[in-house]
Amino acid sequence: ANTASIFRAGAFESEIVRPFALWHDALRESSHVAAADLLSGEERIDRDRLLSSLSNLIRDESLQQPVLILFDDLQWCDESSAAALHYVLRMNRSQPMLIVLSARDEELQTNFPALSAIRSLKQEKLLLSEKLEPLSDEVMVELIANVAPNADIQTLSEKSRGNPFLGLELARAVAAGDVIGTLNELIGERVARMPKTTVTMLQWASVLTPNVSIGALLRYTKFDDETLDQSLEEAERTGFLFPTENGYKYSHDLVTRSIYRAISPARRRSMHRRVAEMLEADTAVDLKLATELARHAALSGDAQLASRAMLQAARLCLRFFANDDAFSLADRSEFYLKELSEEERVCIKIELKEVRIMAAPVEDWQAEVKECIALAEEALDLGKQEYARLGYQLASNMRWAHGQWSGAHKSIMQAERVSRGGSEANHIIGMAEAARCLLLLERDLPEADALLMEASARAERNRVESDALPAAKGLMAYYEGNLKEAEEHLDEARTRAKALGDRMNEFLANEYLTMMEIEKGDYASAKECSNNLIRIGEKLREGSEAPLAQALCAICHYADTGKDVAIDTALESLRKFDAKQRLTFVLNRAAILDMRNGRMESAITRASEALKNAEIMERCSEIITAHTIMADAYAALSDDNNRQDQLNALLAINIEDGAKWAQQRALQVLNKEQSG
Repeated sequence: ANTASIFRAGAFESEIVRPFALWHDALRESSHVAAADLLSGEERIDRDRLLSSLSNLIRDESLQQPVLILFDDLQWCDESSAAALHYVLRMNRSQPMLIVLSARDEELQTNFPALSAIRSLKQEKLLLSEKLEPLSDEVMVELIANVAPNADIQTLSEKSRGNPFLGLELARAVAAGDVIGTLNELIGERVARMPKTTVTMLQWASVLTPNVSIGALLRYTKFDDETLDQSLEEAERTGFLFPTENGYKYSHDLVTRSIYRAISPARRRSMHRRVAEMLEADTAVDLKLATELARHAALSGDAQLASRAMLQAARLCLRFFANDDAFSLADRSEFYLKELSEEERVCIKIELKEVRIMAAPVEDWQAEVKECIALAEEALDLGKQEYARLGYQLASNMRWAHGQWSGAHKSIMQAERVSRGGSEANHIIGMAEAARCLLLLERDLPEADALLMEASARAERNRVESDALPAAKGLMAYYEGNLKEAEEHLDEARTRAKALGDRMNEFLANEYLTMMEIEKGDYASAKECSNNLIRIGEKLREGSEAPLAQALCAICHYADTGKDVAIDTALESLRKFDAKQRLTFVLNRAAILDMRNGRMESAITRASEALKNAEIMERCSEIITAHTIMADAYAALSDDNNRQDQLNALLAINIEDGAKWAQQRALQVLNKEQSG
């Protein structure tokens, strides 16, 4: 019986852009297929849950028997695998577990994520390092003698310089009667004696490594089954390839490199381009295929194909919350831009901006806004209206997120205007996005309604789909007080955004679904929605999303228990991000609950802060809500003067500019005054 649970995998240079490649292979090799599927990119699961699930699996294994993890060639480890290695070791430091890692030191120095993980583990005294020296002459002599006992063993040992693989290959060459030379010469001579079809197959295998499946070989060699079988038999007989559960594998990476480098550079590029072009149509939601595409495209010599492939893989990383990997792939895509035409370069730069904004917090958002607008202007000059629209839309989104309401309004209307000069689909999307933004800003609602009606009619006529349409319809129904209809549309928007991997708009739809449940007073449903928000918000780039999710959850807890201890902490986080719109909503709803719990002074304090923010944003609905809360609170305190001030403020507002539910609040307070 086994005395340890063993997880074994080797990193490959060709898979350095595939998230969690090492762990996925180790789990599948150890028959933990279900766990491996979590890391394959086929299931939509966030990064932190992946790390936690992986750590828990290793912990559970260690409770049954000691765990041994063997990772080879760490110098080619992908960023996510390095992060997972660090996390698993830290979380299981007290478990009966041994991790053995090997890496080539010189190449490891260029892999910053892996190097950083190793340094951190050393600092935390979780890792001991040993530099492996070449094998001694005595050991090499013994090793070679087992293969070629009649050879000049001492000379072979000296030529191998302590490298066991080279020593064995030299010994096999002598035993076969070959003239010994360098490793490349030895492999070259053996390959030269093989049939042409076997050589072709080996070349394709070196290009496809590590994913050398029979299906892939048939696809790219264009051999029939019998020819391929014969070629594989020859490769197995000569020790170049050996079968695995998922296909074939080279006996050693030095053999792979030797055969790969023997292919002419022009043919290598052509082979990689062919693989990339075939993969391009198959990568819609498959992260593994997308990262394969990125690798082959990068080696194809086609800068446009490479930059697009990196961008596509980056978008898929965002879909699975692998934000660090997305950012890294965006940087790789940037490398190829200098080789593109001006038109191609501007378009891809705008898309890369979108990826980076979604992947990580923006340090200088105002500078980013200027750059997005400048790129949009360039795209417009080049006749690329679709990309110009996206550039202005990104600028509007950043301005909205940072409370620059007039600027957000200006940018989104410019986005809608430029979309008119593009395709019908682009114009429909532009109108839908503009309508959604106006509704989020609570500005020009009649214009938003007109845009939405036109976009809906055109979309139905031209069969164009956009998650912005159901989102805008949901927001419009929300402001009109049709909460059931709003819920249906927003749930559709949430589903569409989730299917597209658009995490930010998925969060936004969930946000308004939660707000509606709170508005209805259904705090049990709101709590369920807020838990979904927390799961998404904590995995997005750092911003006001996670604090908002915590704040809405705290509101639900306050409604359920009468305890508001978590609200102040959540509010402080929202203040830190200057998220005025979200802060205002939470303050007013906390104040409503304060009233319910007889805490009138707290209600006034919170509603007063909400009012200041709402006035800055010119959000009529929240202005009305704040005044109604304070009017009722002052009435409960028998403070007639301050109560009258709030009533006068309400009378001075055109309450019809607010949402239906805000109008109803105002009318209730004003009618109460008249009847009193």
